Amino acid sequence: MKFYKVYVLRILVFYATIVLGLSHSSIDAQIGDASLPLSDIQDRPNILFISTDDQAPWAIGASGNKQAITPHMDRLVSESAYLVNSFVSTPVCSPSRAATLTGRYGYEVGVFNWFKPTDQKQGLDLEEITFAEALRDAGYHTGLVGKWHLGMNDRFYPTHHGFEYFMGHRHGGFKTIDPDLEEQGEKNKYEGLTADILADHVIGFLTDHVAHHQEQPFLLNWHTRAPHTKWLPVAPEDMQPYAGDVHIDIPEYPDLDSEQVTQMMREYLASVRSVDRNLGRVMQVLDELKLTQNTVVIFTSDHGYNIGHNGIWHKGNGNWILKHDVPATHNVGENKRPNMYDNSVRVPTMVRWPGVVKADRRIAQTTSNLDWFPTLLEMAGVEMPDDKVTRGRSLIPLLRGKDPGDWDNDMFGFYSSSEDYAQQFVEEMRMIRTQRWKLVRYLRAPERDELFDLNHDPDESKNEIGNPEYKTIISNLHEKIVQRMTETNDPALVYLQDDLPPFLRPLARPAAAVSAFKDGFAIENDQSIVIFGGTNALGSNQHGYLETLLTTSYPEHHLRFQNMAWQADTVYHQQRPRNFYSINKPDYGERDRRKREAADLVFFWMGQTESLDGVDQVAKFAETYSEHIEKISNYTHRVVLVTPVPFSEALHLDLDMEKRNRSLAIYVEAIKEIGRTKKLPVVDLFSEFVSKKNSDSWSENGLHLSSDGHWLVAETFAKELGFSNRVSFVQRSKTDSTLYPVSIESLRQAIARKNTLWYRYWRPTNWAFLYGNRQTQPSSRDHEDREQRWFPEEISSILPFIEEAERTINELKK
Repeated sequence: MKFYKVYVLRILVFYATIVLGLSHSSIDAQIGDASLPLSDIQDRPNILFISTDDQAPWAIGASGNKQAITPHMDRLVSESAYLVNSFVSTPVCSPSRAATLTGRYGYEVGVFNWFKPTDQKQGLDLEEITFAEALRDAGYHTGLVGKWHLGMNDRFYPTHHGFEYFMGHRHGGFKTIDPDLEEQGEKNKYEGLTADILADHVIGFLTDHVAHHQEQPFLLNWHTRAPHTKWLPVAPEDMQPYAGDVHIDIPEYPDLDSEQVTQMMREYLASVRSVDRNLGRVMQVLDELKLTQNTVVIFTSDHGYNIGHNGIWHKGNGNWILKHDVPATHNVGENKRPNMYDNSVRVPTMVRWPGVVKADRRIAQTTSNLDWFPTLLEMAGVEMPDDKVTRGRSLIPLLRGKDPGDWDNDMFGFYSSSEDYAQQFVEEMRMIRTQRWKLVRYLRAPERDELFDLNHDPDESKNEIGNPEYKTIISNLHEKIVQRMTETNDPALVYLQDDLPPFLRPLARPAAAVSAFKDGFAIENDQSIVIFGGTNALGSNQHGYLETLLTTSYPEHHLRFQNMAWQADTVYHQQRPRNFYSINKPDYGERDRRKREAADLVFFWMGQTESLDGVDQVAKFAETYSEHIEKISNYTHRVVLVTPVPFSEALHLDLDMEKRNRSLAIYVEAIKEIGRTKKLPVVDLFSEFVSKKNSDSWSENGLHLSSDGHWLVAETFAKELGFSNRVSFVQRSKTDSTLYPVSIESLRQAIARKNTLWYRYWRPTNWAFLYGNRQTQPSSRDHEDREQRWFPEEISSILPFIEEAERTINELKK
């Protein structure tokens, strides 16, 4: 129905309510009994979820700010539980709203940054369940009035995300007066102040609900437009306290543009008052319609705001507000200040729930907008949907006055801007906030990293990141960030991988590392097998013997091999192109876009070249080798150590091979000792090859293995890892590389073809264009569309062929 006759209908329904004698007394009694489980309450509570836009934690009188004149918000605080340490997971609109609705971080549901009004492609993932969907499916009458900002295209419309009724605007900021809004898909021009028009429709929804939907509880999301910029015009009564010559307290900051800050503060606080005035109207209607006692009122915001605080205005995508210009850097625009300050991520939050939540309660525990999904479902007595993953925790125990001993007071947050929005910045920020410390990582510009001691510096004015006294604290906080990123499969983990050995950068880090072998080497399910090493490890890719024997031994499982060895790799150095699975640095060209690969099982094959340093360096080698194994254990504990093969006389250069191999034998023993200490399987190629008298047959040049040598490697793997009996029928020709029976040779040929494709995809010969400075040359760009690069497209086009080759291998092994 249209709500332009809202007041007339409201009066009629009010009197109808009195005549019909609708009573809530029994409901009040049930809700007031805190001992009753919520799922047993037959008449579930209505929920009015109010989310303002850009409201700072200091922009409410109850915060202690006397210049924030908000009597209705203050009244709500006095009747509610006030969550004084309430935060949002990101300091910008769209991803914060996505987190509120889904209980998951924005990057988990396809929402990284605020959506531009021209963007028709991005929106909240339709596969994600929102709390509106869960409550609608449980019988709630659901509506949304106000700002959506989670997708412009019709396929992302609020009614596809659980809201049966929608009136408002799809994109972010919109006009403060005479707005163009839409109701149930029909666009209309409205006259008047937007703040009042939205409140009218909130009142209309409530009135209509009493008239037509009393058999259902309701969920109504009221997403106010204010106090988002621009702030004016507002109603005269909203501006009145800040009109004329009024002194406005503003934060202190060197060279702050005080005149501009003062004017902004006046307009902003007047806009907040427009929300407050309309909040008073809506609360009055709840009273008149006798809905107050059975309606939970939640008041919060999508994120905070700054006006002069720390020298900036706006939110996470802040702007300097100084008398001088701040120059641009390689990833931040002129006068821009990306941030995760408390004023950007903390929000005013209260919950009024008559009969359940004690009035005027202060809750000190750290909470976040991720908590709303489980909280609202528990309020409504609704079971969590099957397979639904949420990152928050129900606030019900806190609201009931309990103090869970295991409450996590750490707050993890993010802000992603992978492209330049409005010449602001390109950055990946990750934050961990404890009750005392806050660490902010700027993953594209680590020189901007911040550490704040919130106990002694609540205004976050002194960056302690360079203080050597806090090195351990920074390390511990950093590990918390990595843990949260890992648990949520944060795509920005790649930016932390520059600190890894280059050979590990292509790996996708799982939430929990693959467990170790139970009783020695065995393959019990589908596996992704990765080979690390130098020249000989890479050479095994060409022949495919090892893969053939393993695939034949375990035909019931899908084994996916990825040979990531590199010529001349050692434990000390892994020469790679500069942007090999690395971050996008300004002079490096395009970042490697290939997806990370899983590693269930790793063959680690190094040590031959390192032994040329002599026996005096074996301790250094063992230490570095062990460090690599520890880093690999973040991905998988199923690591097989592979000793190097001995040197041979194949080149006939009159070198002292015996001396070289005596030194190498000591390195081999160091590897075997590491295997014993860490309880890892070891394939001892060195001892097996030493036992063979004719080294010319297995070495091409004294260092690199021949085809015979790679067959011997495969046989040694089978023997020492215990699967040789499974492939005892496989034989190799004495004159060439052919395997018998013919079916096995067909399998090997298919594996070799797949390996060739993998090599072309994973180790492109044109890396200088892709990942080095030469990529800026015209020869690496499409001459018709200079935004397109030939080589990345060509490399990506190989993937379908690799997948087809994998399917062929799986067919042949049967």
